[in-house]
Amino acid sequence: ISSGNKRRLNQESKSISLGAATTTPSTTTIEPFPTMYWLTHPYLRTLISQLEIEPTSNVKTMEHRLSSSPNSLKVMVRAHESYGGQRWALLTDDDKKDTEERLWVDALSSKRGVAGIRKFDTVKCLHAHAAHYLAYCGLKRNTMQGDGDFVENLVGRWVMEAVEELIVNGGKMKTSGLATQSDSE
Repeated sequence: ISSGNKRRLNQESKSISLGAATTTPSTTTIEPFPTMYWLTHPYLRTLISQLEIEPTSNVKTMEHRLSSSPNSLKVMVRAHESYGGQRWALLTDDDKKDTEERLWVDALSSKRGVAGIRKFDTVKCLHAHAAHYLAYCGLKRNTMQGDGDFVENLVGRWVMEAVEELIVNGGKMKTSGLATQSDSE
């Protein structure tokens, strides 16, 4: 349950217990939150937040870089599908049955990728891409077994390269744009 839904449920349960005779709970729709990997290091989160406001490494710049390279786009489509496949593979058979009964399959299957993104040619959150990339850093492609084969998150790699540049250059981006050579290698 996302934190927003938890807050809403807590507020409803408080209002019910405070005055059940006069309070009617509202109908709440709860959907699963599809993110599996989170950045927890405060300095890394701060650096990536800084990237999001930099003109050379923000979400729009990453999106443009992705759309300008058919090969990179192909890699990211596979990475998104892989992420969704991994998420689905984590569910037990009972979880999958429950997911199907609640009509949540699209939210948890390979139809949604990193951070629940639906359009695989776009970039939603640099933090989520970096977390996905770092979760498998050092693994070669397709080293996991089953439906959740790992494919490197290329946007996550670009984010971490930009973070490294920030660190090396004392918190300033020196390049006029992100490199595009060997994006999918």
